[in-house]
Amino acid sequence: MIATRLLNDLTFLILVFAFYSFAGWILETGYRSLTQHHFVNPGLLKGPFLPIYGSFALIVILTNHIWPHPSWGLAFVLFVFLSTVIEYLAGTLLERFFNLQLWSYHDTPLNFQGRVALPFSLLWGGLGLVFNYYLHPHVGLVFLQIPSASKILLAIIFTIYFVIDLVYSTILLHQIDIFLRFENKMGGHLKMPNLHATRVSFRRLISTYPKIRHTLTESVSFIQEKQAALQHLKEDSFNKLRQMKNDR
Repeated sequence: MIATRLLNDLTFLILVFAFYSFAGWILETGYRSLTQHHFVNPGLLKGPFLPIYGSFALIVILTNHIWPHPSWGLAFVLFVFLSTVIEYLAGTLLERFFNLQLWSYHDTPLNFQGRVALPFSLLWGGLGLVFNYYLHPHVGLVFLQIPSASKILLAIIFTIYFVIDLVYSTILLHQIDIFLRFENKMGGHLKMPNLHATRVSFRRLISTYPKIRHTLTESVSFIQEKQAALQHLKEDSFNKLRQMKNDR
């Protein structure tokens, strides 16, 4: 009985995570596509999911079990705090493990280390209120009406897909990290055709996150400058040797 209840709770949480990760992807895709005037897949994952939205939804649900029925004001403050912590940790982990800063709030007022900013945290707080008091009560009822066998099957399918996509995307991020480290070490010895070929595999992330594009563009410029300096040094050394021969 306890095992069955735990299995039902787990499948429910997995489906909730999947649904709100997908809903967040739709929201971000619509906003970014409209503002950038072309279709943009906003996630790190290749598929249509933004885990930060699903994670936020799960934390709000679990928090409600620990602290049920808070006032709107306290709930808003709590959601602002939780969203800020999630976004800050996500940004910190990406920078620590992949040396990548995928977003930056340095130009936004009241930001902290460029990873979080109060205006966006307040927006997350508002979304949390809408989610908690209006959206999720209806979505939760729909999920509860799905037969247990179907929920388990859907949860298994999503988990397998999500793990595969997560592994693939993690490898891609690791490749970007390796690329940036490699060009830093190789400098003038890295051939530009190889560099441009490498950038092709990062095209989706580069188009989605301008910070990556800026970082890679800076890397290309840095390599080009080193190559030009190396070529100039070779030519200068050759000219000096030729001058020495002529003087003799």
